[in-house]
Amino acid sequence: MSEMSEMSEMHEMHEMHEMHEMHEMHEMHEIYCAYTQRTMASTGNTRIYHLRAYRELRIVTLEKTSSKFEEKEECIKIRILSNHALNKNEKNTPCTAEIFGKELIVDKDYHFGFNEKFSIYTFTGCVIQIKGKTLQEYESKNSTLKDYLSLSYILDAYRKLAKKKKTVGPRILITGNNNSGKSSVSMLLLNYALKSGFKPIYIETDTKCSCDKKELNKGPGIMSCFVYDNFSTIKFNLDYFFGYLDINEDINLYYHLNECISACIHLMLLNNMNHHTSNFKNNTDQEIIYSSGFILNVPSEADNKVIHSLIEIYNINIVVVIDNSFLHYSLKEKYYNLEKETDSIEKVKWGGGMRTDKTDMNGIHHETSDGYFYKHENGNNPLSCAGERIATSVPIKRSNSSTGNVAGNGVVCGVGNCESNNTKADDRMGCDNADTCDNRTHEGPKERSNGRRIEIVGMPKYEGVIPSDSNRLRYCRNLWFYNYFSKDISINNTTYKKSHILTIKYSSTKFVKLDTKLAVPLSALPADCRNIKRETVSVSLYNGNIKYLSNCILGVSYSKDFHYVHLMNIAAFVHVQNVKEIETEGNITNEEKKDKNLDAQNDYLIEMLCPISITARNIPPYFVIPGTSNVVYGWSATLSNQRIGQMAEG
Repeated sequence: MSEMSEMSEMHEMHEMHEMHEMHEMHEMHEIYCAYTQRTMASTGNTRIYHLRAYRELRIVTLEKTSSKFEEKEECIKIRILSNHALNKNEKNTPCTAEIFGKELIVDKDYHFGFNEKFSIYTFTGCVIQIKGKTLQEYESKNSTLKDYLSLSYILDAYRKLAKKKKTVGPRILITGNNNSGKSSVSMLLLNYALKSGFKPIYIETDTKCSCDKKELNKGPGIMSCFVYDNFSTIKFNLDYFFGYLDINEDINLYYHLNECISACIHLMLLNNMNHHTSNFKNNTDQEIIYSSGFILNVPSEADNKVIHSLIEIYNINIVVVIDNSFLHYSLKEKYYNLEKETDSIEKVKWGGGMRTDKTDMNGIHHETSDGYFYKHENGNNPLSCAGERIATSVPIKRSNSSTGNVAGNGVVCGVGNCESNNTKADDRMGCDNADTCDNRTHEGPKERSNGRRIEIVGMPKYEGVIPSDSNRLRYCRNLWFYNYFSKDISINNTTYKKSHILTIKYSSTKFVKLDTKLAVPLSALPADCRNIKRETVSVSLYNGNIKYLSNCILGVSYSKDFHYVHLMNIAAFVHVQNVKEIETEGNITNEEKKDKNLDAQNDYLIEMLCPISITARNIPPYFVIPGTSNVVYGWSATLSNQRIGQMAEG
């Protein structure tokens, strides 16, 4: 028996030794395969990755130091291979892959240029073929994608409920730390919404132009919004020209432009909802977009005060905070505590019997340990009002607001007038309780903001995000310049130029700038009202040196009234190539110039790169130069990186 036990122990030790050797050989094989893949990537050979389910392949293409782009520039070519191409018998096995939520077609070549960073994710497993050189490529697991997938499912449920109840869909604000993946998350949520049959509006308020996704990159200093549709090659944007890379350079102008965008978007959503609720024949002349809502991307330098102002301006009801626990809990504490205070005030205001509160915020606070979502005990949708009616105008409230808002094409909507008309129209945009809506006629800004539920959602940092440096920012801005001005349009195998060079006289148009200033000095206000600062945005003619405009981006405005330029959206953008002074006759002396007053108005020839829609026959009446005069003087002279000067090096 002892010999048998010794033999069994020796046999077990021998098996363990063999298993250990096999494990070491397997590890060596994996290291060799990884080394072979890296070697193949560096030599540019074709390689194949067998990607397992719920994993992704992260790719960084080669960097290009030159700022010039070519029309058919190609760095790598990627193809998702089907089972039939691999000579497998399992033809019905699904093989899917996606890039930021956009699904890739099997057996189709996708071309990628230089300086691109992306990841190919698969839920089912797939086989990826790559041709060309890359800077980095490796397989990894993305553990955060399931959280964002759950978030997209919840947003789709809100959109379906809004479509059923004929209300405006979720209004989402995305904020977070720098390099946390806000643009990637926005792209992911937009593509997932498109898969579900919704087309949300995307609003870009980050003026740094740090997004490397050309669908969302709208240029430095530009605030833009559009209905997202990745199947359409033509985009109809609503653009406003802020003119700074940092929003704190002129925060009041930033608020003013956001109010203009908010007014246009809410009126568009309400008009779309009006059309479909009153049209019982179900005509398809207009798409249903009101139930899709919108997604607002906020710059990383926005603090708690700026985010609170944007929540009020856009009537936000969902705030997604990425990789910023301090901001997440400060917003959660602010809005949930204010909501509890408002509920207690309403109980006293009603009198008699105590008003039952539908939502116990204390219970909700401790109901979820992860802090992601705060569901309501009654199961109702916190983003919609069951009895929400269609309003004829949208009030835009802010503590430091401008004189008015733009509504549609040149229609000015004053804040005070909108509120008085809104009480007659019984606007219920973004409210959760009919009683609160009916009794909010004389409520202040804080009480009005508490008429709706604001969900604060904390999300982790999106995995795979590579930090951006100065070279990356320069590439993103040059990418916008190339796509806006240089890239040709191809329709039915016919190439059309997108821009051309136009030379105009300085005297043939007007160059204006936007200024923000106090409506009245603080000394003119009573002592108890000096904390109220009403900032107004005014339009004035540019009186600086015209030569400083060389190599700068300007906005084009077709406003019919000089005083409405700050309310109108920008029709196009131009790049000033050169500024030349028109020489006068050489025999005129300086004394004769003074007598004839010729030196008061020296004319200039301005050579600019502009879209082909702008010609010598329809010269725009106004070119917008946002900012104060001292900033305008310094931006080209000192090459300030806070201003959109010297942007296009190519």
